Amino acid sequence: MFRKIISDNPQRKARLDQKFIGILVKDYQPLSIREDEEFLEFIYELDPLYQLPSEKRILELLTNRYNNVKDILVNKIGSDIINCSLTTNLWTARSRMGYIGITCAYIDKQFKLNEAILAIKYVPYPHTGEAIAEKIMSILSEWKLTDKVFTITTDNGSNMVKSARLIPGLIRIPCTIHTLQLVIGKGLLPAEVLIARAKQLMLFFTSPKQTEKLLEIQKNMNQVISENLQENDRYLRVIADVKTCWNSSYLV
Repeated sequence: MFRKIISDNPQRKARLDQKFIGILVKDYQPLSIREDEEFLEFIYELDPLYQLPSEKRILELLTNRYNNVKDILVNKIGSDIINCSLTTNLWTARSRMGYIGITCAYIDKQFKLNEAILAIKYVPYPHTGEAIAEKIMSILSEWKLTDKVFTITTDNGSNMVKSARLIPGLIRIPCTIHTLQLVIGKGLLPAEVLIARAKQLMLFFTSPKQTEKLLEIQKNMNQVISENLQENDRYLRVIADVKTCWNSSYLV
């Protein structure tokens, strides 16, 4: 005999809610999954009496999960870290809002290298060195790392350089990749005309019509075995040129 599943038990309801939150967090699922018809039917088949939490309740549970995990990490990092290094970057999201990300790297007592994302936080405009330094120090204080950081790696932006200089006792390390990008960027100046021509060719093949033509030509040349583009690794696509990634210009 199968046990009848009943979800009117408050303890069971709470456990199921936490399992659902785990799906959102660990599988990077959007909150809108709770409105997905197939997902709701799946939940109903598992337990007709169980109802998913409301969006408001989901946000509460997510906040609680974040705070609980953060407390655990703060205590773990606090006990494991003697000194640590930071990596930080400032970028603009599609919403045109500025954000700063900070990653902490350290070697624990077992001599194992660890890495943790401390924060991804909104930084209001203007993104001055003072504003960035204040945000970094606030995050370090929040994680109880104010006296444990000895280096910070940033790009070569004047505001990032200044922010590192404003934080006492911190040694700034220029990001090698960003520095290399600047050097190579200047070295590519004589090739700008050729790069521009390559971009025009690339743009030509971005339309569905020309993409299909490119595929057909490769089929005729026996470069494509399967018509399933998702499974076919041998289908050649044009490569986009990204100004901040010099190797993309090289590949183009």
